[in-house]
Amino acid sequence: MPQIEILGLEDLSAVLTHCGWGGTLECMGAGKPVICYPGFGDQMMNAKILHGKGCGPMLNPARAGARQIRNAVQDVVDNLGSYQCKAKDVSEQLKK
Repeated sequence: MPQIEILGLEDLSAVLTHCGWGGTLECMGAGKPVICYPGFGDQMMNAKILHGKGCGPMLNPARAGARQIRNAVQDVVDNLGSYQCKAKDVSEQLKK
């Protein structure tokens, strides 16, 4: 799957990601808001950083069921402009 090309699509508004380091850098490089769904290892730290910078909501992997995922998607839809702005800010910082 050409992930970087897909992340560059204007029609792609946000990404559900486990927040592995590679995907985190690719999402932020593309300036895309994220729904953080970490599993283990560095994913939790990366998710906390992205969420803390305002790039998107963070799910608790131990409690994330259909309702929580739906709520996170709705949060991104409702606050897309803010999340896009923050993700683009992080993208610009990475490019410096």
